[in-house]
Amino acid sequence: VGLGAVLRACLIPALFLWLGLYLLYRISREKARAWWVLSLSCLSLLVWIQGNLIVWDYGVFDGRNIEWAQYKWRGWVDLAIWLGVLVAGIWLMKDRLRLLSTICIVLVSSQAISILVALVQSEEELEPKADFVSQNDYVQLHQFSKQQNVIHLIVDGFQADVFDFLMTEESVGPAYREAFSGFTFYRENLGVYPYTRFSVPAFLSGEIYKNSAVKDRFIDTILSGKNILNQAKLEGFSLDIASGSSYWVNRYASANYDHIYSLDEDISVNPVHRQSATLIDIALFRSAPHFLKPYIYDKQKWFSSKLFAEAAGGSELYFKHTRFLNSLIRRMEISREEPVYKYFHIMNTHNPMVVDASCQYRGEAVRMSRDTLTYQSNCTMGTLSLLLERFK
Repeated sequence: VGLGAVLRACLIPALFLWLGLYLLYRISREKARAWWVLSLSCLSLLVWIQGNLIVWDYGVFDGRNIEWAQYKWRGWVDLAIWLGVLVAGIWLMKDRLRLLSTICIVLVSSQAISILVALVQSEEELEPKADFVSQNDYVQLHQFSKQQNVIHLIVDGFQADVFDFLMTEESVGPAYREAFSGFTFYRENLGVYPYTRFSVPAFLSGEIYKNSAVKDRFIDTILSGKNILNQAKLEGFSLDIASGSSYWVNRYASANYDHIYSLDEDISVNPVHRQSATLIDIALFRSAPHFLKPYIYDKQKWFSSKLFAEAAGGSELYFKHTRFLNSLIRRMEISREEPVYKYFHIMNTHNPMVVDASCQYRGEAVRMSRDTLTYQSNCTMGTLSLLLERFK
């Protein structure tokens, strides 16, 4: 969504918060007002220091848990800085409180000016992205051709050796071998890269990234050019794309598609509210001292975002994409005249690992291990088996 929509969503809560702080100041006694000014001034200064000068790196938010224990020393550094500023503020309170509040006003004003300059300079980037959550596109994903259908299914993070193990495992292997009969499993096959970003353009076009172009520009050029998807379109197929991850939906949008849908989105949740909550959470995480960050992160449920989350585990990639596959199994129909090429990029076996051996939500994301990956892969295989049977 665009910046304007986010600002409008935050405006009313921000006004109420400001009004509440101002009224508390006005009804306070003279001595209490001094402490009020001191508290707000120190907090403003500390938020600026924490969010700009001592921004700790906790890795990429890709579904893995943060090992807070190994960063404990950062908490002591933050605590020392916060206590130091508070002590200095109390010392200044005697006869230099105006100096402290002036410093904070300058800092806040400078941030406001820098943000306004950034807004003017990046006006084009503030426009909302294309909407990839269309009810019509969602319906089209379930509709197949009376003539010919090509089903291209990418199961991101699915390890071949785990697949091989499940196919030969005594309790589930026989059922999987029957469901996947007719397919060929290439044990010696290797991906070009150990991660998705450059594997996708490689297997769709044969083009290999050689670090000679900007990454996303290279991928967009490949997906808009000569590749399997666009060739299918030239051959008269209608191209339907569904993908997890907003990053990949935006990349796939470069292809010559007919319908495209983001599997990570939930039509029932207002995207403005959800994305505003995400931005608030990231801002809080960045500006809070180390000891508060685990409570904001909340095992990746996030402090604000969980207000707009679905039932326990419902917002995890595994459950979102399993819901899509189950919907496809229930609702698929043969109703289109033209040949159809369906390209589904799902993240059921991708981090985070969230299910146990019974395919139930663990209550939180856990570290990837051989066991947790095998559990989640097995649950995914069960769903894919049902999908293949329905296709047949």
